[in-house]
Amino acid sequence: MGPVVADTKEVNGEKVLVAYYTLENPQTEADKTFLREHLQNKLPEYMVPVFFVELKIIPLTPNGKINRKVLPSVKGG
Repeated sequence: MGPVVADTKEVNGEKVLVAYYTLENPQTEADKTFLREHLQNKLPEYMVPVFFVELKIIPLTPNGKINRKVLPSVKGG
C-alpha cells in the first residue's frame, strides 16, 4: 500500500472519517476488510474510517501538501 490520508467528509448529513489510499502495485487489489480489522485492533472505534477509497494518486497542492479540497466525495449506502 502506498500513501494514505484520512479526511472527514459529510455523508447523509453526518461527518464520517474516510481513508484515501494508493497502491504501490496497481496490479493488486486492497483487502478493505483486512484494513478495517487491522485498524480496529490498533485504534479506538471513532478513529477507524467508515469508507476506504482507492485513488491512482493522492492530489497535492503546488506546495506539495495534500489537497484535501479535491479529494472525492463518498456516498453512504
